[in-house]
Amino acid sequence: MTWRPPGKDCGLCGAASCTAFTALVAAGAKSVRDCPFYQETERRKDSSYSGVDILGLTYDFV
Repeated sequence: MTWRPPGKDCGLCGAASCTAFTALVAAGAKSVRDCPFYQETERRKDSSYSGVDILGLTYDFV
């Protein structure tokens, strides 16, 4: 598991602690989505650099 719970031990996931939650996820009894603090990271595309601005002029700074 690459994602780690925040360590708040809030119990909102149904486990007594974040450590217990991690063990339940490893055992397959829980999903990481059961943690209210879980957020999927958004994969962003690499931005393209055209070298010109919206007017077609070359950038004077980068």
